[in-house]
Amino acid sequence: MNIQTYHNNLNALAYQNPVLFARLATLKENQKYNVYFSPNDPIDTNIQEVASKTYLYKKPIDDTARAIEKNQKFDRYPFLVYFGFGNGVFIKALLENKNHERIVVVEPELEILFIALHLLDFSEEIRKNRLTIYLAQDIDFHTIRSYIGSKQVGHYLKLYDLHITLPYYSKYNVEIARTNRLFTDSILHFVKAHGNDATDSIIGIEHFIRNIPKMLKNPPFHYLLTLKNAETAVIVSTGPSLTKQLPLLKEMQDSVLIICVDASMPILEKWGIKPDIVTSMERVTATAKFFEETSKEFQKDIVFVSSALQHKAIYKNIKAGQLVIAMRPFGYMEFFNFHAYGYCGIGLSAANMAFEIAYLMGCKNLVFIGQDLAYANDGKSHAANHVYGEDEVKSKESDSYITAYGGKGTVKTTEIWRLFLGYFINYIADTKDSMTSYNCTEGGARIEGTIEIPFKDAMATLVDKNFKKKRIVLPKVEDKIIKKNMLYAHKKIDEFLKYAQDSKSKVEKLFLEVAKQCDELEELNRQNKLDTIDFNSIKKTLKKIDKIKAMMRTKKFHQLFWDTIQSFILSQELELAVIAVKPAKTQMELNAKLISFLFAHKSWLFMLAGGMDSVITVISRSKKEVDKEVAKIRERG
Repeated sequence: MNIQTYHNNLNALAYQNPVLFARLATLKENQKYNVYFSPNDPIDTNIQEVASKTYLYKKPIDDTARAIEKNQKFDRYPFLVYFGFGNGVFIKALLENKNHERIVVVEPELEILFIALHLLDFSEEIRKNRLTIYLAQDIDFHTIRSYIGSKQVGHYLKLYDLHITLPYYSKYNVEIARTNRLFTDSILHFVKAHGNDATDSIIGIEHFIRNIPKMLKNPPFHYLLTLKNAETAVIVSTGPSLTKQLPLLKEMQDSVLIICVDASMPILEKWGIKPDIVTSMERVTATAKFFEETSKEFQKDIVFVSSALQHKAIYKNIKAGQLVIAMRPFGYMEFFNFHAYGYCGIGLSAANMAFEIAYLMGCKNLVFIGQDLAYANDGKSHAANHVYGEDEVKSKESDSYITAYGGKGTVKTTEIWRLFLGYFINYIADTKDSMTSYNCTEGGARIEGTIEIPFKDAMATLVDKNFKKKRIVLPKVEDKIIKKNMLYAHKKIDEFLKYAQDSKSKVEKLFLEVAKQCDELEELNRQNKLDTIDFNSIKKTLKKIDKIKAMMRTKKFHQLFWDTIQSFILSQELELAVIAVKPAKTQMELNAKLISFLFAHKSWLFMLAGGMDSVITVISRSKKEVDKEVAKIRERG
């Protein structure tokens, strides 16, 4: 065993996985396992579990050779996940294949990693993120979801499978099942987070362009972030358990920062509780009902933080108070460079948005109430007095069960609530060093990372009842700044449309070439003349497709189109990845693969051009509001 090799591996892990590094750094020797190795051949290394006298390998060289042969069918896979590190030889052999861009290994035993990392040097692969190692007990949803979102494996998720490296590891069936569940849940969350409705995305960009004048005339979002009026924020959601917490919230309302979701607002008015901030992000007109159902007197002094992609009906029903329209971190919004007006709303719910605001404002404590994310025992989905009824969400076949508040038993939840929950878990893990999150819902689902305590105890511990918060007052935007920003927005829209038209023309031109080539191939097949196919021509066309993909990777294209086309392009890319990894050992197999790739890109180009055209159409249609404002400015001189 080589101490220098071990130090190299440890130093690399210190940056990639500090938790695992710390665990290994405190481990001085292996006691649970013995090592038997040949000094002349590191491949011939076996590890024995002392208690059971079980060896990881029957014959290390033969077993590793069989594992390598078995995995040849995955030779072209860019992304692979394995359970069990073993002596590391098999993993090292996999890394010799440059097609494997990302390999994740989950190991249940710290000592096995301790031994393997003394035998072979993985430091370069770890530093380059080609190899990621996790201890099974350390992984959770946040860890795996963060990996999937940050390591450029999104296009290959359809290839996911959890491979077991050795028969020895089959005894860890509980850990294997848990690991697989974390990966599948994280993959599902990733895919759904990228949207499954292109129409919804197009509506979002249309609303945003229409909302630009209103956004620029109201205070920027960043103004709000400097006006925290209490150290403890209470997020008020509309889960079935909310009602029981409202008497205490009413008593404490002058001493905490209350951020409520739009749906909770009418409920709070009935209880005489005025929030400091109301968050709203749904782009459908039904959301306007929550504002319609509250009085002008109640709305007075409230800061309404609206997502920039909301429907205009929401604004018509805001009768008083202060409006802030905050951009979401979408590329097409960032393109306008109005950074002071963003960015908020990484998640998908108004409560996710409320969490973000509390963190960005610098609150030390975050308290959830009414955040059930699950049906109540009687099947109710929402709190009493909810505008759309306590049973607005009806139970359906796709519902599932998750861990209940307090960790005892399970509760029934929906797909969308699970999605909201995933965002909370990630937020809480990311913000834990500066903000402590308390789940005082006292019902519903467990939110990993929160401290679960009764609302009464949280208020007694965290809040000084004698402290009285100040009202949040936002400064107005100067007219000259509004004028300057409006003219700039008009210029950026024109720039957006010109680039979009030029890019779409390139895609459409290539689509017509590919469609023609596919038609010719189908005709050759009908005439039984496949032996006359010009494969060089197909290769040239595929190179042209690569140029379009290079264009898509540019910052400008990604900014302007990705957030609106990603839902259907991602699904297309997942299918293309399946074709890309198919083995092609003979010329015939290679030719068949080329044809499959060409036909798959026909629909890919069609969808891409269609998505781009939709973006151009809605921007051209919705920019009229900006045009009107600019015309007024120019008329006034």
